[in-house]
Amino acid sequence: RRLDEAEAWFFLGDRLVRQGRPEPALAAFERSHALRPGAASTINALVAVYAGLKRPRAALRLLERQPVAADWLAQRGTLHLELNEPARALACSDEAVCLSPMHFAARLNRGAALRALGRNAEVLENDKTLVRCHPRHPMALYNLGDALLLNGEDEEALSVLAEALTLVPGAPQIRIAHCLA
Repeated sequence: RRLDEAEAWFFLGDRLVRQGRPEPALAAFERSHALRPGAASTINALVAVYAGLKRPRAALRLLERQPVAADWLAQRGTLHLELNEPARALACSDEAVCLSPMHFAARLNRGAALRALGRNAEVLENDKTLVRCHPRHPMALYNLGDALLLNGEDEEALSVLAEALTLVPGAPQIRIAHCLA
């Protein structure tokens, strides 16, 4: 099968990214996107390149033009967190969680936004839900352990963080939190 023009530009952009050439990759992905605006792989590639080039506003503009979907909303939440806009990140994450209650990135972003806003009790509830949805995920366990520490529940935090360490024994972030518990 022959590649159509949009696919050819996409694969060129992908190759340029792998070669460490983000600016020409961006031009190739933009051309691919112009030829096939709804292609999720191209949109994801553009967002990644914009983020890598420290252009989160450009990534946000692109994502805001996409149909409402949990993945796009979660990515918008991540970008708003990078821009230190926790209220906007929380709004995107809440909308994503409404569409997909078990969405991992949306739940992570939601917890990070709530932390930044100082809403620690809500952080704990969010992270408990995250672990219920993803019980053996080390990042979910780490976040719950951190939320428990924030809320003064040190013994339970120690147990949760110990479980996370069994999954990734060398993770420095988890080891530090475990020592603090």
